[in-house]
Amino acid sequence: RIQRVWRSSYNRRTAVVRTQKRERLAATKIQARYRGFMVVRRRQNAAATSIQRLMRGFLVRMVHHRRRAATRIQRHSRGFLCRRMMLRKLQAAIVIQRFARGKLARNRVQARRKQFNDSALLLQCAWRRKQAYKTTSDLRAIKREKEAREASACTIQRVFRGQQGRRRFAGIRQAHMAEENEHASATRIQSAFRCHRARRQVA
Repeated sequence: RIQRVWRSSYNRRTAVVRTQKRERLAATKIQARYRGFMVVRRRQNAAATSIQRLMRGFLVRMVHHRRRAATRIQRHSRGFLCRRMMLRKLQAAIVIQRFARGKLARNRVQARRKQFNDSALLLQCAWRRKQAYKTTSDLRAIKREKEAREASACTIQRVFRGQQGRRRFAGIRQAHMAEENEHASATRIQSAFRCHRARRQVA
């Protein structure tokens, strides 16, 4: 039994030692691989830095060349556009001058035509004013005669309607007075009858 316990304890210690030894060997291999990887990575980074430096220089030179080419193209295109714009402005100025001269000529013709028309209108207005004055005088005379007739007719109608109204009012007043008299008589009769009945009831 003691031997069995000792053997099991020994086996456990041996297994632990073997495990630690294996772990050290594995760690050593991992470190070696990692250090080799880092060396390769440093070399790759150095190569990438060199490539980036060369590429950036190439790109800067290419951008510079492109900018110079773009500047030259812009200079020529702007010159072409300015010359074309000036030509168009010159043509537009010629067209505007042509239209302006035509407009001025038409305005002068219209002014003369308007002057002739105004003179004709003045003559026509004087003639029409004379005819209208004559016609207006005749119409005013007819209107005054018509108004006099209408005033006479209105006066006759007013007098007649006043008489008719007074007659109707007198009839209505008489009927109203008769109705009030009848009402007063009936009231007196009712009062006398009630007094008589009240005396009989008291007696």
